[in-house]
Order: sequence, then C-alpha cells, then structure tokens
Amino acid sequence: MRVVPLFACACGSVLVPLVVAGWGGMEEAAWSLRPVLSSLSSTPLLTVLCAALACALLFGVTRGGQKKDGLPPHPPGTTGVPLLGETLKLLKAYTSNVEHAWYGPKIAQFGAIFRSHVYFSPAVFCGGDIARRLLSAREGGDGLEMWMPGTMRQLVGPLHPLRLQKSLHTPVRKALTLAMTPERLAKFVPVAQAIVDRHLAQWAGAESVKIADGADALACDTALPLAIGPRAAQAAGGADMLADIKRVYQGFFAVVPFPLPGTALRTALAAKRRIEAFHRAHLAARMGEGGVDEDSDGWGGVAHAVLAHEDPRIGGNMDLAVDLMIGLQIGGQKVPAVSMALLAFQIARRPDVRRRLPQELDEVLGPPGPSQRSPTFDDINGRLTFLDACVRESMRVRPIATAQMRVATRPLEVGGYQLPKDSMFFYSISLTHHMDPAFGAAEGRCPMAAAGTHFAHMDFDEGFLPDRWLKESDRKDERAAGAARPQRWVPFGAGMHACVAQNAALLAIKVFAATLFSRYHVELLDKRVAWSDSPFCELEHRVPARIFPRKAR
Repeated sequence: MRVVPLFACACGSVLVPLVVAGWGGMEEAAWSLRPVLSSLSSTPLLTVLCAALACALLFGVTRGGQKKDGLPPHPPGTTGVPLLGETLKLLKAYTSNVEHAWYGPKIAQFGAIFRSHVYFSPAVFCGGDIARRLLSAREGGDGLEMWMPGTMRQLVGPLHPLRLQKSLHTPVRKALTLAMTPERLAKFVPVAQAIVDRHLAQWAGAESVKIADGADALACDTALPLAIGPRAAQAAGGADMLADIKRVYQGFFAVVPFPLPGTALRTALAAKRRIEAFHRAHLAARMGEGGVDEDSDGWGGVAHAVLAHEDPRIGGNMDLAVDLMIGLQIGGQKVPAVSMALLAFQIARRPDVRRRLPQELDEVLGPPGPSQRSPTFDDINGRLTFLDACVRESMRVRPIATAQMRVATRPLEVGGYQLPKDSMFFYSISLTHHMDPAFGAAEGRCPMAAAGTHFAHMDFDEGFLPDRWLKESDRKDERAAGAARPQRWVPFGAGMHACVAQNAALLAIKVFAATLFSRYHVELLDKRVAWSDSPFCELEHRVPARIFPRKAR
C-alpha cells in the first residue's frame, strides 16, 4: 500500500527540479496524464501527492501544443508556478474587482481562448459566442458537467439546481420556468412593490443610509416571498434570515475547506441548517394543509408550482423542494442586492442619467405627487426603456458573477482547440462582455488599448453608456455608435445552468430603481470607486447617501 505514495514522491522529487529548470514541454504531458492522475486520486493522501505531481508537470509557458494524431492542439496560454499555477493572481484580480487586468494581457497575447492552471487543475478560459454555443450544445448531456468548489458543494444540497444532472435537471428547470412565466411574475410585481415602498420610506426617514446595506435587507425580503409566497414569508425573521444568508456566502469562499471549529465553513453550515429547517417546516405545513393553493393576492411563490407539479419526481418531493427554495432564496438575495446598490450608485453620480431617468419615469408613471402610480409589469418590461438600458449597462460593466465553471467529461473541441478530459472550463462572463463588436472588438477578439491591458468600454467610470442599449432614434449620447448585442449580455450565465430566476431578479431590480428615482432624490455622500475585498462587485463605502422625496409639480 505504501509503494504508490513513495513512487509518487520520488517522481515529484525528480520532475520538480527538471520543470523548474525550464522543461516547458512537460506541460503537454501533464494535460495527457490528467485523466490518469484523476483516477489515482481516490484517497486523500494520493490526492495531495498526485496534485503536486500534476502541478509540477504543468509549470511553464506555452504557445499551444502541436497537433497530434489528427487532434486539435491544446489552447495557448501560461500556467504559472508549480503547484499554485496562476491561482493567486486570479484571486487577487477577482477580489479587487479588476479581473479584466488579468484577462487583458492574456487576450492580447493568446486570443479569447487560452489555457491556465488554477485551483490545482488545468483550466481553459473562454468567452463569447464560441463558449456560449458550447455550453448550450454540450452541457448536461455530452461533454460538460457543472463544477463548483468543495466548500460550495457542502453548502448547497444535492438537489440544488446547480448540481442536478440531465435526468432530473431538465424537468426541474422546466418546472421552475413554468413557475416564473410573465403571467405569474406579473402577480409578483405588487408583492415586490409593497416591500420596496416599505424599505424606501425607512431610508427617506433616516438622516443618511448606506444603500448597499439597505439593498441587502430589501433583496432578502423580496427573495423569500418569491420562493414561498408573502403569507409564509411573514413568519420568517428578516434580520436573522439575512444574517444566515451572509454566513452561507462567506462559507462559499472559505479559505479552510473543512468545517473545523471556529472556521467560516462550520459557521456557514450551521446557518444553512437553520435556513433548511425553516423551509422544511413551512413546506411540510403547506403540504399538510393540502396546500398548493395560491395566496390571497394570487402569488403563492415558486413553491406553489413545485409542490403542484404533475411529475411525481418533482411534485410533493420534499427534499427537492427544500433545496430549490434555499437556492432561490440565497441566490435571489445576493445578485439583486449588489445590482441594486451599483445601479443606484451609477445613476446618482451621473448628472445626465440622473436627469433623463426621472423624466422617463414621470412620463410613464406621472410626476411626483398624489397622482403618481406604481410601475406595472408592462411598464417594467416595455415602456421604461431607458431604465432597462441603465440596468443592462450597469450589469454589463460589472457582472456580479464573473464566470461559470464546468468540467469536461470527455475530450472536447473548443474554437479549434482541444479541451482534455477532466480539465476545468471557465466560461468567462466578463470576457464575453468584453468581446461585443459593438464596443470595437473584432469577432473573436477584444478591443485593446495600445498598452494591451485597458478596456475603456468596461471601465466603471468611462464605460457606463446606457444609450448603447437603445434604438438609434432614442439615443442622445453620440458615443453610442453601435448597438449592443443582447446575446452577448450574460450576467446570469449561459447554457442549461444559467440562472433560471433571472427574469424575477431583473423584475425586483427594476421595481426598486423605478420607485427610488421616480419618488426620491438620491444625494451621494461618497462618490469614490473603491472596491471591497470581496468576490462580488461591492463598493467599500457601501454607498452612503441621503434620500429625500422629490418635490411635487
């Protein structure tokens, strides 16, 4: 039993000096050995040893492998230092919210598909239409499976939408889609509106408010009735629930991947159990009541559609319903919350946008005063075009989730390159946003400044241009020369595992923004762009502001 570990150590002791000395060709062998190393790594000890061996093999810089036996070459790229690869550089860019500074030089050197080595594994980074088509054609079927860090796998249930494979994923996704049709979401608008009204009234009554903190609480209060309906949501303690959701998110990115005492992961697991207990008790009570009826306002939450589904694998499946509700609540809190705060910050700091948006809102909803009405579903999704443009542009410049991760279950071809079996595949949302030809990019490439590292159209200060989403006849900014392509706008991901609740999230964000800027004036107390040390795009100062009512005309 000790022969294999000793042999692995011996190989590592020989290979590491050779590779460090510059034997860059060993990297090609590492990509070929990846499946073998993966199969050997069935025990914790061998996992560490094989990972060290693989990472040693992966050291070096390559312009791409040679075509062998008729197979496409591996993508070009750099793989960094032994063991860690380029993990630290990538994490630093992500947590500083300047991931384009990491992508930029690589795109300039290698193109939109390039190889790296992160999280102890070979990886391919890709963006744009090529990657999106690959996800749509392969994911969940032949070639790609969802991948997430071990800490995240411990915190989302086995029946969470992100972990379901094709046999159950497809019917569950269809059930969730039917639960959030436009007709059903129209019934959710007044539910969200009442929550937004209550929170904004509290903001306006305070001397100052940190919009990001307020948006956290508002989005939590919106996500829960989206999942289970307003009647059941009243039974939850909002502050306690929000605190537990934040603990779960901290656990997703915990440094220590084991639930040891005092670690963030252990705290997160305890928080997840409390959230799970709440949902299990609620769903059990609802099923005990025969309870698949809608609430009195016509909206019973997504839980209604899941419990009432005719497929016996879905309808009445308590474990599935609990995991789905937890996923909707946790995911439905963070993305809208961060998006609301960044959107309010972007609009309030730009005089031209701050002037144009209230003008559109006044035309559709009426001017401030007793006659002004709340936005309807049709307003949100058709009449308020400049509001929609502001939301899209804010989420384009700074997508909350920067990448989706998959693992190749067999060798695949991506844009003329080979993606080896068991390698990680990063579908880069930021990179896809960079590549839109409307922003000056040639097809398959990205617009680069002379220095090769700066993307003006992705700059938080210079790049925010809502007019790019409007019809040419409606544009008022001469910089918007080309129309943005909606298919390249993917802040909620792409493929079968794209966020199924994205329409509901956008609805909540737009109801918030329409109500805030139609009824209130926002005076920022800090206009600096200083990003927090967070994997999400959160501003360090949490957007302090004064909120006061607009004057009636």
